[in-house]
Amino acid sequence: MIFDVASRAILGFHATLEAPSATSVAMALSMACLSKLKLLKALQVDLDWPMYGIPDVLHLDNASEFHSEALRRGCARYGIRLEYRPRGKVHTGGHIERYLGTLMRRIHGVPGTTMSSVKDRSRYKSEKRASLTLRELEAWLALEIGGRYHNDIHRGIHMTPHAAWNQALGGRPIPAPANPERLALDFLPVITRKISRSGFQLFHIRYWDPLLSRLFPESQRHFVRYDPRNLARVWVPIPNRGEYLAVPYADLRRPPISQSEQEAAMRQIQATGRRTVNEDAIFSAIELQRQLIDKARSSTKARRLRARRPKPASAPIVDSPSPPGSIDYSKPVVPYPSETWSS
Repeated sequence: MIFDVASRAILGFHATLEAPSATSVAMALSMACLSKLKLLKALQVDLDWPMYGIPDVLHLDNASEFHSEALRRGCARYGIRLEYRPRGKVHTGGHIERYLGTLMRRIHGVPGTTMSSVKDRSRYKSEKRASLTLRELEAWLALEIGGRYHNDIHRGIHMTPHAAWNQALGGRPIPAPANPERLALDFLPVITRKISRSGFQLFHIRYWDPLLSRLFPESQRHFVRYDPRNLARVWVPIPNRGEYLAVPYADLRRPPISQSEQEAAMRQIQATGRRTVNEDAIFSAIELQRQLIDKARSSTKARRLRARRPKPASAPIVDSPSPPGSIDYSKPVVPYPSETWSS
């Protein structure tokens, strides 16, 4: 959750089934910095949520996800200063902590809540009563924040957060980022790899693009950004170009997978006693796991696991620079007319 202290408005959030990470921070930040119009349309929610913009300062606690290389580099690129909460002084984050407490009380009214206390949890069968998908929960949060909270009088400022935001702006336009897609990528997790003519390997999966050998010297290591929600492609910053090259799997027949699926497959493979892991084994294990999950459609746990699978356009896509006449690998292959001979 990203909270504006001056107006008490919520600029962004990210709902996920995964543990807090650099990715969840990146998604919340991109929502905070960019207009909400596309997101609200995708969620099929009709409301006015005008709060967005690149902040000058981010106040953070000392959780590990706020000390990532990805966040540090992304904030440096956009001139955002990071200020961390002094250890042992919880009151310095009182504004957002108070709102999070209020929001959690509201969420506990949604069917399927896991409750706050062990005593309450033992009496309430959360899995049996769960009724929302993750996407539906995102829509519920958007309505709760943009429709309800932003339009209620806040006791601390004696006006609504919506009115306080408009008053603070004073009619000034909010400068929009020059490249919104690039902004989302600039906060994704990073890892270094040495790139060769045959590509590079990440999470035991090989990635390759014909432009790699032309754009990247083989003798150097380069940063690679990836989205754990969808490993079907990763992004490599092109030196001195201010652009990213989107690099897909070397084997384009492979399906999109999430990092959590890859890690589950690794655990399954290692449990069999195998000392080496290859790409074929990973994708075979994931396919078998997906089949088992699909058979258990009525299980809440199965629904949670299916929610972790990559969704269409689950990651920001930046078009890669391509020379004239190059092959567009995103289009389906059309075979040439041919004859079949048999002996």
